[in-house]
Amino acid sequence: MSFLRLKTLQISYRLPEKFCRNMYVKNASVYMMGMNLFTLSKWKLWDPELSTGDGTKYPNTSSYTLGLNLSF
Repeated sequence: MSFLRLKTLQISYRLPEKFCRNMYVKNASVYMMGMNLFTLSKWKLWDPELSTGDGTKYPNTSSYTLGLNLSF
């Protein structure tokens, strides 16, 4: 069975130093991360990575994280 899956993606943006100085912060960055975002497959009944022939396992769940890193 052939399929294409995006398992993990993380995007980060470091805030400019001028903005950080106004907030009395050395460094600041914002990030967003996602896991099990999508699967492209002709097979639509269950997850193509499952090792069963009848889909009797739990499917992959997607999760999303949004965060802020600050250094003082």
